Amino acid sequence: SLYGLDQVSETIDAIRPYNDDLQTVGVLLTRYSDRRNLDRTMKDTITARAQEMGATVYAATIRAGVAIPEAHLLRQDIFTAAPRAGVTADYTAFIDEFMKGANNG
Repeated sequence: SLYGLDQVSETIDAIRPYNDDLQTVGVLLTRYSDRRNLDRTMKDTITARAQEMGATVYAATIRAGVAIPEAHLLRQDIFTAAPRAGVTADYTAFIDEFMKGANNG
């Protein structure tokens, strides 16, 4: 996760001379569980790194769930394949949070 975040940051820095409006709006944690100490520690570290990039970490997180690979197998989106799954509710919460931020900015 941290390696990927660093790569995104480096890519944005490399592209910024060609598009000075380019920015990272937020970071979405996926396959996250607040029950795991490692995940909570990584969230704190990622939050600090995101702040350095001028971004925030979304409050919504996406848990790991079997519905994701099942939807891929069915070649359907998660909302069609598993509308009542917990991970689908997570994505819905993220979309709501993202859209509220988009409407305010």
